[in-house]
Amino acid sequence: MRMRRRMIFLALMLAAVQVHAGWIIKMSSTAPDGTKQVEIFTIQDNKWKVESEGTGTVLFDLEKDELIIVDHESRTAYVGSPSEMASMRDNAMAQMEEQLKNMPAEQREMVRKMMAQQMQSQPSAAKSIDVQVRKTGEKATVAGYAVEKYEVRVGGAHREDVWLTSRILLKDELDMDKLQTFMEGMAWGGSEETLYSSSPEYIQLYRQGFPLKQATIMPGGNIVSEAVQVEKKNVPNSAFSVPNGYERKGLSDMAKARMKP
Repeated sequence: MRMRRRMIFLALMLAAVQVHAGWIIKMSSTAPDGTKQVEIFTIQDNKWKVESEGTGTVLFDLEKDELIIVDHESRTAYVGSPSEMASMRDNAMAQMEEQLKNMPAEQREMVRKMMAQQMQSQPSAAKSIDVQVRKTGEKATVAGYAVEKYEVRVGGAHREDVWLTSRILLKDELDMDKLQTFMEGMAWGGSEETLYSSSPEYIQLYRQGFPLKQATIMPGGNIVSEAVQVEKKNVPNSAFSVPNGYERKGLSDMAKARMKP
């Protein structure tokens, strides 16, 4: 009887660990010229980490509203938030306005037009941008998971194909409302790709599952990213922090360090 109780206790403990386990998804991307890149996605407890093999790491902590960018080459890291990045943007705009005073009239007008175009690309634009997501009915298997194909169009143009699995539910690990707010904050002044990926229509895809394959439609050929390994595993909190011995720096300082020969 005592042995049976112990077995039941151990089974319950293992079940509890499994409930809190996160996802580790290894993706391989292929560019039109054949260049390959490997990225590892780790998702657990309102944290999302993307590791680019051999280069750097980007981490979203939705609970802390924190963005971490790690450069392994220079052993430096930036820790901030979308609001802090918005403040940096405002300071940069103010500095630009100050510099405009010393420019010739024609050059000043040209720069102001460029700035006006950037001003149109702000988080609110992500909510009004024309994004259409359509289920194609095509089915396949990727990394052992059943997937369904979706077509993404932006402004009527075919921009992306997504093969989604419903067996990996991000909403079990992430607060999807916080994710959308976070992504909107990151999208200020970004490209159209950044804006549509933070749109409600696109985020809705992630509410339904996880894309184990994506094809980004490009004029010179598609960029295809596909999962090669999927694992459900309990990840320690230390995996979502700045590595020991790395120096914290501002984004501009990290960029300068990367540019040094």
